[in-house]
Amino acid sequence: LPQIHILDRLVLPPLPSLNAFKYLLVWYVKAEKFICIEPWSAGPNAMNTKEDLLWLEPEESLKTWVEIKLEK
Repeated sequence: LPQIHILDRLVLPPLPSLNAFKYLLVWYVKAEKFICIEPWSAGPNAMNTKEDLLWLEPEESLKTWVEIKLEK
């Protein structure tokens, strides 16, 4: 993944921990003092398109993790 620059202040380096997550959604509300960083396994319309959905069989499990490090 390439670095992601937000408002020239926040830089998210490549995230190797996004193993099952192909998408990284970053959003904010202008009037608030926070941002949301959401790793997604599929795109925003995946429930309709079925593209990139992770399917598990009954009794099957998936173990994954996410590590996000922000520095000044």
